[in-house]
Amino acid sequence: DSNQYSQKVTEKVTALRKATGMSVKALATQSAIPYSTLDRKLKGGGDLSIREIKALALALGVTAAELTLIYDPATSSAA
Repeated sequence: DSNQYSQKVTEKVTALRKATGMSVKALATQSAIPYSTLDRKLKGGGDLSIREIKALALALGVTAAELTLIYDPATSSAA
């Protein structure tokens, strides 16, 4: 469902952020998303918009497709 998908995308953003050693504040600055908005959304308080996903991907050095392609091993398919 869409809530689970949104959660998986935010988990992916968080994992990439941590892998690059970037703080939420630094990611907010790099992506031009207000810190309070990004922090809330990464904690499950709302879905990321397409614009936000594109900005986060750019800041994290990946494509928007990489952020949004979620592999589900239970169904052996990508969502």
